[in-house]
Amino acid sequence: MIKSYLVLAFRRFLKSRVFSLINIIGLSLGITCCLLIAIFAFHEYSYDRHNAQAERLYIVNYQLEFGNRVLELPQTPALLTNEVKKFEGVEKASRLYKISNAMLSSEDESFIEEFGYAVDSDFLNMFTFQTLAGSIEKGFTTSNEIILTDKLAVKYFGNQTAIGKTICLDKENCYQVLAVINDLPTNSNFEFDYLLPFDHVEKSGRQLDSWGRIFSFTYVLLDAKNDLNSFNENLDNLVAGLNEERDGQKVGQMYAQNILDIHWGINTITGEVNDNLSGGLKNLGSLRLLKIYLGIAGIILIIAIINFVNLSISIYVKRIKNVGLQKAIGASRVQLVFGYLLESTFYVLLATAFALLVADLLLPTFNQLLEVNLTIQQFLNQVNIFWLIISMAGFILLCGLLSGLYPALLITKVSFAQATHNKMNFGANGLITHVLIICQFAVAMVFVIGMFVVTDQLKYVQNLDWGFDKDELVTINLYGDLQSDIQALDNSLSELGVVERVAFTKSFPRGVSSRGTFNWEGKNPDNKVIFDMISASPNFLTTSGIKLVEGEVPYLLNNDSSYYHIINKKAYQEMLPDFKGREDEIIGSVLDGGKITGIVDDFMLWSAYEDISPVVIRISNVEKWRKALVKVNSSQGIEVAGTLEAAYKKHSPDYPFEMNFVDDDLDTRYSSAVRTKRIYSIGSILTIIISSLGLFGISAHSTQKRIKEIGIRKVLGASVQSIIKLMSKEYILLALISIIIAAPVAYYVLNNWLDNFHRKIEFNILPFIIGTLLTTIITVITVGIHAIKSARLNPAETLKTE
Repeated sequence: MIKSYLVLAFRRFLKSRVFSLINIIGLSLGITCCLLIAIFAFHEYSYDRHNAQAERLYIVNYQLEFGNRVLELPQTPALLTNEVKKFEGVEKASRLYKISNAMLSSEDESFIEEFGYAVDSDFLNMFTFQTLAGSIEKGFTTSNEIILTDKLAVKYFGNQTAIGKTICLDKENCYQVLAVINDLPTNSNFEFDYLLPFDHVEKSGRQLDSWGRIFSFTYVLLDAKNDLNSFNENLDNLVAGLNEERDGQKVGQMYAQNILDIHWGINTITGEVNDNLSGGLKNLGSLRLLKIYLGIAGIILIIAIINFVNLSISIYVKRIKNVGLQKAIGASRVQLVFGYLLESTFYVLLATAFALLVADLLLPTFNQLLEVNLTIQQFLNQVNIFWLIISMAGFILLCGLLSGLYPALLITKVSFAQATHNKMNFGANGLITHVLIICQFAVAMVFVIGMFVVTDQLKYVQNLDWGFDKDELVTINLYGDLQSDIQALDNSLSELGVVERVAFTKSFPRGVSSRGTFNWEGKNPDNKVIFDMISASPNFLTTSGIKLVEGEVPYLLNNDSSYYHIINKKAYQEMLPDFKGREDEIIGSVLDGGKITGIVDDFMLWSAYEDISPVVIRISNVEKWRKALVKVNSSQGIEVAGTLEAAYKKHSPDYPFEMNFVDDDLDTRYSSAVRTKRIYSIGSILTIIISSLGLFGISAHSTQKRIKEIGIRKVLGASVQSIIKLMSKEYILLALISIIIAAPVAYYVLNNWLDNFHRKIEFNILPFIIGTLLTTIITVITVGIHAIKSARLNPAETLKTE
């Protein structure tokens, strides 16, 4: 019986090829979107699940209190590890210290490596690593051993065996390769290419014996019986005991977080999401954003199913007499419903097969959209194939049931008499169909309006005045001895015709040198405001273009170890209450050992997402600089990068030349907004295409039903324009109703999104007007195609049987 139903479904498919293809294409677009988002969601959900002991592994987070504000960090004091090892229920514990942008050298090759860690030996047995060569079971046996990933081993030694070979770090400390491990999966919160013993941290000059130094990560492995609450209580008791012994700065509170919750910033105990954890191993994922992606995929799939239902009703109405005949010869309603459900499932199966092919083709584009690197093979390696097949089969059956049940029940309820006399009132002109069309276009309208609003906001923030001159401003990364001895490089760069000014900083514009409280004479003890500090050389203001509004920038000799401070207006306002009645004394006052010599205009350090922060610029000549800030003049026609590289290589031939344009770097801070714009754009295109396909099919059926009416109207003198108007007005009314529904929804959703920005555009009516016009035009064109075709038919042909 099933075979005969399938044969019948295939024949019907061939008989109504146009409508069937429209149905399948619309549904496949929705399924394709769901498949791509599902692959991404599974990848996000699978973070750190490759670790065999993941459910017992925890990171310890640290809380710093500044007045009413709590700053949460994933780093802790290095002393903590030895203390937690004494806790009951702790099997292992390890410290991690992040090594960034260090130069590794073998006999033949030298490269700057962005990611490495110094770890305790326990770390190697706490997490799951696949060893390709050597052994890591016993951990580091000496302080001069190094573990490489497979990618790094091939990079430095090619096809040769790396075990026992020597690699030097910054040409100072050399290490022997202990083992080679598999490259880390992309769904790991760790991101490293090599591991060193934690002894490296002490060699680098870091202070390990202070509870006030917070720079290393602490991971613990709890035994299966230990309760997380008990571990956190032990942490609280440890902190309380330490603070009883301390007169100065107190040790902050600490709590453990399961590694499976790290990617989402979820507090393992409370379940709350904290998006403000800073300084982590890898960028946090956004649970809120993932829910938005899943919601969009679900909405598009629902629209596709609605479209399928609408078209199915239109197609099935044509078979109404066939249903009556089947009932007359003894077919039960259950048999008829089963046949239609099997047909809809057959269509869903075809749509799913087509969607799988399209998803594979679109995956590279999808990766660019969300700035990820997903592959089908990677997805298949992470899932259980059996359950994947079961899930796909269940998905097909569920979609077949959802999309086919209502049309099947609607059509099969007719009696033989009703079918043969055509007395049923449903289908393309029915209330349900109209409601479904309205829902489709309402969702499409939300996406269209969102696309315009997000685009306007993105243009606004990208053209904001940052408070400094970001155009033709470049940074050059400094390594090795050049970080401390910059005078020769300064002279070489300044002599170039393409260079206007040169300064040196530790972090600007990618961040700040430090963040914390500052002290000054007469400061209110309750004033716990947090300042951002930038360390820079005396030419910093003239090079960056930050405007000095009051005071001066004193000259410093090259070997002068003294320093002074310049503050921005926001910092001045924060200090003002402590200088009431003597405001002019702020310039000249001492801030943490450095005199304030001037005030500059406010400028943005981070992005338009955040308010202007109080900033202290520490000016000195004796620092370990990490960046050269260079103002160039490209109008002279001189090739900037090559000219700067030649000057840099004179003083640092062994290190790579790394240059970035500041304006490009600042634009990357809005990558999330760019992704949101792309999502709204693609969502708009998909929902409009799917809705238009459905409207195209339904209007074709509706026009066909009224073909004789149109012929009669033409005989009575109706013009083509009047017939087009007649056929379009019903659908234009539905489009206008959808706009009325969509407008408040779009306003609510987009207003909440704009609230993420401290600086944002004002909501205006233009996107709503554009969305209305676009929806109306698409409706008129889609319906008008059939209306024009019908209106131009010869009435003699359409009425020849009358």
